[in-house]
Amino acid sequence: MAEPDHKAPARPSGLPDNPFTRPTGNPPDAVDDEEIVQLEIGSAIACIEQVKLVIRCLLADSDAFDEAVTSGLSVQPLSWPLPASTYASLLVAIHFLDECAAMLRYELHR
Repeated sequence: MAEPDHKAPARPSGLPDNPFTRPTGNPPDAVDDEEIVQLEIGSAIACIEQVKLVIRCLLADSDAFDEAVTSGLSVQPLSWPLPASTYASLLVAIHFLDECAAMLRYELHR
């Protein structure tokens, strides 16, 4: 049975190992400019969704830490929970990322 490695570097929960890796591969040679633009828009939308995932994981980790403290669990005070202004700013960032993704989707399906 595998032993847990408690010396491994920690990372926020729910995040992939490389959250900012762009999709690999080049478009085929026969792709015209309009198709390239559509591929780039699709890639930008995917990157926006990745950023939103990272932000949501940060918010979830902050909430989990706050709940642990409220429940009286013994936790080490790191940078958690996030200050209220930071938390609110991240929620606003998600809202504007949603708006950007919506505009890109509109462009994609025009």
